[in-house]
Amino acid sequence: MATTGRTRVVVATPTGSTAYNYAAGGPLLSPSSGAVVITPVAPLSGISRPVVLGAEDRVCFTAAEYSTAVAIDVDGISAGELGRG
Repeated sequence: MATTGRTRVVVATPTGSTAYNYAAGGPLLSPSSGAVVITPVAPLSGISRPVVLGAEDRVCFTAAEYSTAVAIDVDGISAGELGRG
């Protein structure tokens, strides 16, 4: 699916759910839950609501072949890029 602009998501643990995630409209997670939340930030298309995953679920991202590199930030600090494909 081709989109214009940038798609941004916040992936947060219970501890991180009270900062960027909450500011983006995501839920607060109980520290005892072990859950992970994925919250879209100013979504342009597609999913527009947070998704809460269980502690054993894996989160994987793949950049489409036609996309530019995807920036990865951890706690607001650049942690590298995800290449195409």
